[in-house]
Amino acid sequence: MLYLLDANVLIASANGLFQLDRVPQFWAWLVEMGRDGRIAVPLEIWEEFKEGKDLLAGWARSDEMKGALLFGEEADPRTVGEVVARGYAPDLNDTELAELGRDPFLVAYAYAHPDKRVVVTGEVSRSGRKRGRHKVPDVCADLDVECVDLVGLINVLDFRIS
Repeated sequence: MLYLLDANVLIASANGLFQLDRVPQFWAWLVEMGRDGRIAVPLEIWEEFKEGKDLLAGWARSDEMKGALLFGEEADPRTVGEVVARGYAPDLNDTELAELGRDPFLVAYAYAHPDKRVVVTGEVSRSGRKRGRHKVPDVCADLDVECVDLVGLINVLDFRIS
């Protein structure tokens, strides 16, 4: 199974429990899992956090991270369109589409191969969704795409600090 990371997972980790300068083992584990083909970060998602001036952005631009974790596949525009139409709404205007950001790309990569890919996000399902404002777990559920949070990823891939 390939776990595709949302930017919010990395941002929250870097700013929270797994700060790069405090828990380097976590970041080394991510790289190792990337090299093993178990974790990847789609290009569209990577672009969300690579431009900053913080430690996470520096890590994102490192050759080690890019070589191990940057997903080497391009999104199929038809699949992204289907994710938007079925997971969000079929008739979003330009403003509504812009508000979605890059989440449809993340879901589309998993939707293309639901038996081989899982979305990992920090977003939480929200009931009473408004038009075009679905959270990633809701969209994944609507499209029968598996979605887990960071704790789920850590449990499945057995991250440990020794």
